[in-house]
Amino acid sequence: MCSSDLKALLVIKAQLNSPEPRVKLDAVYSLGLLRNEQALPWLAPLVNDTDETIAFFAKEAIERIKTGW
Repeated sequence: MCSSDLKALLVIKAQLNSPEPRVKLDAVYSLGLLRNEQALPWLAPLVNDTDETIAFFAKEAIERIKTGW
């Protein structure tokens, strides 16, 4: 992974803590699309998010990363 990829991942990771549900959801979805295994521990806690949509997409993102789907 090149340094610019890592920087992008870290920017997206920071958005996982956003108080805005849409920002958090976009970050979760983006990490799933990137399929980078480094994101798995960041996504894991979000499968229990109080926002059902975020929890659903966190599960989907994890599945996508693990299977390459």
